[in-house]
This record gives sequence, C-alpha cells and structure tokens, in this order.
Amino acid sequence: MFLGVEGYLLVDMANRSGSSPTPSNGNFLLVLAATVAAVGAVMLRAFAIALRQPNIRIGTDGRNVLFDPGTGKIEFCDIACVLVSGTTLLIGTRIVSSHTQNGKPIYPLEPFQALILARIPHQNFIKPLQFGYQALKRGNTIAWTIALFVALFLILEVFPWFSQLRPPPSSISLSRGFRVSAF
Repeated sequence: MFLGVEGYLLVDMANRSGSSPTPSNGNFLLVLAATVAAVGAVMLRAFAIALRQPNIRIGTDGRNVLFDPGTGKIEFCDIACVLVSGTTLLIGTRIVSSHTQNGKPIYPLEPFQALILARIPHQNFIKPLQFGYQALKRGNTIAWTIALFVALFLILEVFPWFSQLRPPPSSISLSRGFRVSAF
C-alpha cells in the first residue's frame, strides 16, 4: 500500500512539474531514493520485531509492569503510566498488542486480565485517538513515523490542491486612488 501511495505521489509530482517521471528528473530521483530508504528501514524494523515476537513477555511485581521486548533486557514502567486502548497497551514508549491480528490472545487471557489489566487505573483505558496522541507525546517511533508520512502526504497532496482553489489577487485598490499590482 505504501509503495502504491508513493508511486502515485511520484507520478503526480512529475505531472505537476511538466516532465515525465524519468531518471533524468532530479526531484524524481530524490523522492525515489527517499522512498526506497524509508521502505527498507520500515521492512527491516518489521522483520526484526517479527523475529522477537515469540520472546516478548509482560509481567508485574504489583507496582510496576515488567516488559521484556524480546532482547532479554527487562524494562520497568509504573502501572499508573500504562495506557490501554482496545487490545493495545502503551508501556513506557512501547506499543504492545495483547492479541494477534487474527484476534487470538498472545498471552493467557485470564492471568493477563487478573494480573495486568485489573491493576491499571480505570482512567488509563482511553480512546484510540488519545492513545495515538499519548504515544507521540512519549516518543514512540512507530507513531512518529506514521505522523511524518501523514504530514508528507498533506504537504505534497492537500496543500498544493488547496492553493489552487482560490487564485491570488492580481491587484489591490487602496482608498486614495493608489493601485498596487501583485506582479
């Protein structure tokens, strides 16, 4: 999907500049290199996370949530700082899903609910938009990557289109008979 959007943006950018999307176009090469680098980095990160997925562990000592992201290094987070939206937890700066994409629980459901979810304050169960905002605020890299791609899309697609809706004024008349031309 990402490659499709980027391909559309490349062709659209080439059409706006009046040139064809060929390697001789400098903007095309720049956006293509950035796209390849971004897609490569995201795919490598996803592959690394997929390899560690079976080793991810969550636990508690009563006051803190203990989280092992699969590296063997245990991270501590105060249980009052853990946020929950649906089946997803925000532990420190990390977004952790408690279910697979098919909806099956990753962790045994009864102990997970009794030991982890039951200890989280009720006000920490929040809506998805609040969850995304809090993830950005805490510095989650995945949330920032998504925000940057949305910003890039807005800059390249929506703002140029919006500026075409109203033409710039060609001249402005002042009250004393002076006329100022834009160009």
